[in-house]
Amino acid sequence: MASLPVHAIISLVLHLLLILGGEFYDKDLAGEGPLYTDIDYRVVTDASNHILQNESPYRRTTYRYTPLLAYLLTPNLFLDENWGKLIFSICDVFVGLLIGWILPIQQRKYALLWFYNPMSAVIATRGSYESIVAVTVLATLYNAKQTNERTWITGILLALATHFKIYPIIYSLALYFHIEHSSSLKLTYRRFQLVISFILTTLILNGIFYYYYGYEYLHETYLYHIIRRDARHNFSPYFYITYLKPKHHLLSFITFIPQLFNTLIFSYRLYDKLELCLFALTFSFVTFNKVTTSQYFLWYLIFIPILLPNIHLKWKTLCLLLVAWLTAQGWWLYEAYKLEFQAKNTFVQIWLASIVFGFVNVIILCMIIYNYRQIEAQPISEEKKKN
Repeated sequence: MASLPVHAIISLVLHLLLILGGEFYDKDLAGEGPLYTDIDYRVVTDASNHILQNESPYRRTTYRYTPLLAYLLTPNLFLDENWGKLIFSICDVFVGLLIGWILPIQQRKYALLWFYNPMSAVIATRGSYESIVAVTVLATLYNAKQTNERTWITGILLALATHFKIYPIIYSLALYFHIEHSSSLKLTYRRFQLVISFILTTLILNGIFYYYYGYEYLHETYLYHIIRRDARHNFSPYFYITYLKPKHHLLSFITFIPQLFNTLIFSYRLYDKLELCLFALTFSFVTFNKVTTSQYFLWYLIFIPILLPNIHLKWKTLCLLLVAWLTAQGWWLYEAYKLEFQAKNTFVQIWLASIVFGFVNVIILCMIIYNYRQIEAQPISEEKKKN
């Protein structure tokens, strides 16, 4: 097998071809149809334009991210409009490298599943910044698994991940337990490093942006996503209840209960198998979230290549689970297509498809957890390493 850097270069070239192909499609082929470039990429670019004019990025309606993202994409306006897509593509490729570094040498072939993952490549080259979140999450996992005293770096990385997307906060308790390989809450020196580095980094980042943009920053970046009630159809079974009762304030609270319960249970029971724990936390969080889109799937898919070598299931069973996952999505997408493009009232069918999809996800999660056996890779000789 070629080295990880070789595959990383090939993967990056493929990403660049997708960027160029997407640009050609948008300018010459799209016409009145949907564009390859994600609409949110335009939103972030507009926010970057406000920053260059010394204005708040939140002057751009629907910009609900950290100002740091808009700052990163300012070269879109004076260098090249594909600058952001390049950054996201580099991050997506770096995810593959991190997967390879986390895996034992004998198992690094599984990193190819990410280097040549069409789903993540398309999402990155369309202009979604999910790959930045993926990089910070996997960097947090990589550093936490190292046998060194750099616990404070883990806290900083977790704070960065949480700054870009709030959901990685669910990893906090598992990391706290994993640091000392104990489910005790006793505060040790290393745990103190983790906690204080996370808190200080979070306070610094939020303090800076709150100073410049005030309460609007806190609301658009964090509070909006917590209290958000999205009545549009999405993969979450909660969408139909929200659609029928759009002003039901209690719903937002109720939806957090299974997420909180799963976070506590998985953190307590699986912290010693950290990659499995973070996967279970993320998978359950997305499955039971009140809003779920296809981009959210990347949040847990980044762990699959790391877990696969230790999932003791036959390939036929794994393929069956994958087919069930894709089929449930396919049914949902078919009903959503009839609603959006054929103007048919398929809300009930979409809701049923969402329930089935959620049920399939629960089965997959249970199967992976039950059949996961972490086996330490055997050391290989120097001669084999050279080969």
